[in-house]
Amino acid sequence: MTAFEGEPATPDPARTALVLADPIGRIAALPLAPRSGRQVIDVARKSADTFRAVGG
Repeated sequence: MTAFEGEPATPDPARTALVLADPIGRIAALPLAPRSGRQVIDVARKSADTFRAVGG
């Protein structure tokens, strides 16, 4: 299951970098599909939280 399907992956901080751009204001307003801008932001936030939790 992927992060988009609800289960975030567990990254290996010794081998993984998480790179997120910060256009949040613009993404949230866009009519994106198949996921809304809000869903994209939520997944990005969960990914960052998961990465921090394992020491990234």
